[in-house]
Amino acid sequence: FSGPYAMPTNGPPGEVGATYSFVHKNALVIGLDECENHGVGMDLLWLERELSGKRQSHIFVLGHYPAFSAGHDDILGGTYERRDMFWKKLQSAGCNAYFCGHDHLYDHVQVGSSDSNSSHKVHQFIAGTAGASLKKNKSKYRDADAWVIEPLFGERQYGYLLVEDNGSEAIATWKHRKGPAEYE
Repeated sequence: FSGPYAMPTNGPPGEVGATYSFVHKNALVIGLDECENHGVGMDLLWLERELSGKRQSHIFVLGHYPAFSAGHDDILGGTYERRDMFWKKLQSAGCNAYFCGHDHLYDHVQVGSSDSNSSHKVHQFIAGTAGASLKKNKSKYRDADAWVIEPLFGERQYGYLLVEDNGSEAIATWKHRKGPAEYE
């Protein structure tokens, strides 16, 4: 994109225009280019700098790969160790939600640590429902021993996710397809 639609250019070297962050009112939004080597190249130091010291009420991170896969076998970061480092950064910053796709289904879980060091839970929304062939949820999340994963809702249906920031709260609403140009 270019002109008024250009992505912010504050990302790390090699990812400028693809990895970025911006503040809108009381929300910090961070977009990650994870597609290089299934996220192995994701700059976790840059992410940590972006998250540190932020005082927005809402923190939203978005990328392509799920941290906890509901369909495909590949995950964010390529390894559980790298994924865990990523998720702990989100937790410690008080991140509200991680939005992703890749798995061709809708899946909403809340993920917290299995240890008592962090009680903060982060919502993961998989909304890979834009038109590719839908997949069945495998309903077994990878490496669940290190995490408490609470499934909240899933559906094998086309649709989209609407997030509304009403100041003190943010509401995510799943809109599934009922028919041509009809969503509920």
